[in-house]
Amino acid sequence: MILRVLLLGLGLGAIYAALTTLRVHLYVTLLLLFLSAGPLSYLVFREEHE
Repeated sequence: MILRVLLLGLGLGAIYAALTTLRVHLYVTLLLLFLSAGPLSYLVFREEHE
């Protein structure tokens, strides 16, 4: 469980780092993080709810 949360945080952190190095506008970065957090968390926690 903790490993999955770390994996999720790592994925979002990598996306955030990639966007900040590209100097994308802050609101665009936050929007993309929010949009990618949904599918990422679904993939990470999918097996929990069986």
